[in-house]
Amino acid sequence: MIRDWKRESGSVVTEASVVLPVFFIAVMLIVNFINIFSLHNKIQFAINSVAHEIAGYSYISSALNIHQTVNGISEDGNDYTERIDKSSNDILECIGSIQTLKGDTETLVSQVTEPDVSQQGVEDAVNQGKQVVDDVNDVGEKAQEVIADGKDIMEHPKETLIGAGYIGYDALLYTVRNGIGAVAVEGLIGKHLTDEYLEAYGVSGALDFSDSSVFNDDNSKMVDIVVKYDVDLSVFGVVFREKNPKLSFVQRVTVPAWLDGDGQQVSDK
Repeated sequence: MIRDWKRESGSVVTEASVVLPVFFIAVMLIVNFINIFSLHNKIQFAINSVAHEIAGYSYISSALNIHQTVNGISEDGNDYTERIDKSSNDILECIGSIQTLKGDTETLVSQVTEPDVSQQGVEDAVNQGKQVVDDVNDVGEKAQEVIADGKDIMEHPKETLIGAGYIGYDALLYTVRNGIGAVAVEGLIGKHLTDEYLEAYGVSGALDFSDSSVFNDDNSKMVDIVVKYDVDLSVFGVVFREKNPKLSFVQRVTVPAWLDGDGQQVSDK
């Protein structure tokens, strides 16, 4: 009887040594993912609050006519940049046609070098040959458009140079608005998220707001906040078989700025 008791006791110890670590890891995973969910909600609330705060401050730029003036400069350049934009689009379309021709030609070559003598195989090869011919014609048409665009640009050097200046202005404006968005968020987020809180929830490194921007949408009226961050899961390194396992997150919020409303005026009558 003593032997049976020892045998059962040893069996319980063996089972416990196998089950308890698995149970412990499972509990830790559940707790960790609950913390991650809580962190995700906290950060979403924070960036949403900051986005609305920036949207409120943006009314100042509208009231001082800064926003309208900056956008007006870009709109003034539309006529000058149209020629360059068309040329760029035609070049991209020509490159796309060349790539299509390359792919169809490779398919045709494989069909010829490894022929399928069945009726279906012959029909496929013939159709592929016709497709290659169509691709050649398409490339020729696109190339002619590119050449025509080049001649048009050469005939209007002054307008082209001015257009290039406006394009440079738009690129600079985009970069500045991107930088302003990132700096504004970093300056305001501290009221909602402390470094101690982020560290306690396992955020690895600083929050990345580099993709945030203000007024960089098509209508120049949106505040767009994007945050990227990693959550450290090093406690589960054995489970994930990685040295420093991390989960990467990207969260975003986009709200309209407080500018000049929808452009409609309400009459007192």
